[in-house]
Amino acid sequence: SFLVGLVLEPGQLAQYAGGAGGFDGVYTYFGAAGFTRAATPSGWAGLARDAETRGALFVPCVAPGYDDTRVRPWNGENTRAREDGARARGAAPVL
Repeated sequence: SFLVGLVLEPGQLAQYAGGAGGFDGVYTYFGAAGFTRAATPSGWAGLARDAETRGALFVPCVAPGYDDTRVRPWNGENTRAREDGARARGAAPVL
C-alpha cells in the first residue's frame, strides 16, 4: 500500500512523512490557495524539497476554483471563482 497523509501546516510534514509517521507522502487537500498554510502555492517548492529529503512524495492539490459553502456554509471567505482555469494554470509553475 501507499499511504498519503493530509498536511495543513508545513511543520507537519516531518511528523508524517519518511519517519515514524509511516506515510509515503503528504497532500494539501484544499484547492483554495491560502485555506491553510500548506495549501498556499508559494510554500509548495519548500514542501516538495522537504518531502524529497525524507524520501516521500508531496502532492499539492490544485483546483480550477473552490466553493464548499454547501457543506461549510461559514466558509465563504475561501471561495475562489473558476476564472476559466487561470487558477489551476497559475499554480503549476511554482513547483
